Amino acid sequence: MNAMQVLIGIAVMLLIGAIAWGIALYRRTLWPQPAPRNRTSFHAARRFSGQQRTIAELDYALTLTPNDASLYNRRGAVYAMLNDTEQAMADFDRASLLNPADPTAYHNRGIVYRNLKNYQSALQDLSRALMLNPDYTSAYYQRGLTYYYLGEHQQAIDDLSQASALNPDDVLTYIARAAVLIELAAYQQAIDDLDQAITLDAHLAGMYGAYGSRGQAHAALHHYPQALHDFEQALILTPDDAGVLNRRGATYTDSGQPARAIQDYDRASALDPRDASIYNNRGEAYRLLGEHRQASDDYERALALEPGLAMAYYNRGLVHYAFAEYPQALSDYNRALELDPALTLVYRDRASVYQRLKRYREASDDYTRALEHTPDDATLSFKRDEAYLQIKNSRQASQNAYQSRQEEKQI
Repeated sequence: MNAMQVLIGIAVMLLIGAIAWGIALYRRTLWPQPAPRNRTSFHAARRFSGQQRTIAELDYALTLTPNDASLYNRRGAVYAMLNDTEQAMADFDRASLLNPADPTAYHNRGIVYRNLKNYQSALQDLSRALMLNPDYTSAYYQRGLTYYYLGEHQQAIDDLSQASALNPDDVLTYIARAAVLIELAAYQQAIDDLDQAITLDAHLAGMYGAYGSRGQAHAALHHYPQALHDFEQALILTPDDAGVLNRRGATYTDSGQPARAIQDYDRASALDPRDASIYNNRGEAYRLLGEHRQASDDYERALALEPGLAMAYYNRGLVHYAFAEYPQALSDYNRALELDPALTLVYRDRASVYQRLKRYREASDDYTRALEHTPDDATLSFKRDEAYLQIKNSRQASQNAYQSRQEEKQI
């Protein structure tokens, strides 16, 4: 493995920590979404016995040839690997001034800009590198990741596809594109990419998350046996991966095995006690087992870690409902919708609370909102009709009471 591959591998592992939350198939479980991994291949870096020694050697070389752009580029790459972004940027700036026709300095500086979350500057530099070298595979890859961070998923797919076309044997490009496809809910396409990555190099692909991502895609398609098999493979390679344990737990929950899910969540929470999604998911498994107090405790832990976690409010509302604590359930449902208006599954359950509180008009409104998203749900239609009848009966009861009072006054 050469120096560039080592750099690629290190940075690819870093980006998996950046997760986007997505609602799982089981409607109250959260999945850590696999992000495309960051292949920080600072081109023109060389491998020496150590990074500090490398800098010393490049410092000496620059005293002999102070206008050699490639030396600044190499030293900048080493500084970048040492997380000394100020020195790295200074060296990349100098390299691009000395040799503005060399795309590698723009490529490398673009990576640093992206790592600093200066995405527009990153796009400018990476696009400049591609203008200078239209076949620059890594620049397409890096720009694809930058588009992903900006939420421009189709552009990300386009660039990663171009990178793959230029180098069809690159395992990590398939893994990165699959992660974006999962974000777009294009699960079968993601599986196809991950199959290709695993076919090319099963061990390398596995070390960079291919089995875990493919397991998630299979679970999204309700292919639970395949998903569980992939998570097993992932855990053979990385047994202490809290994210994979969390995903396997979600798969057990989704497939009706909440007791087995709790075992995975226990391990995951011990490995990563700051991940709110693990507590939310374990709470859901406890709730399905009827262990509402344990569920409530886990939702509280999740909200202490992430106060804006809408799903945890929703799930805690379900526990309040189970205990007939209807005002508290309503408060949690309202908070969930305030935080995430797209969490439309709340409407069904909030409607049930409104019915319990005899607020039938609001109940019928929520059933109508729920039916907008699941128009073929016969149960929802029946419940809405029931709410309409309760409105009518309530109105008739009010009229009867008023008539009785009037008759009493006449007597």
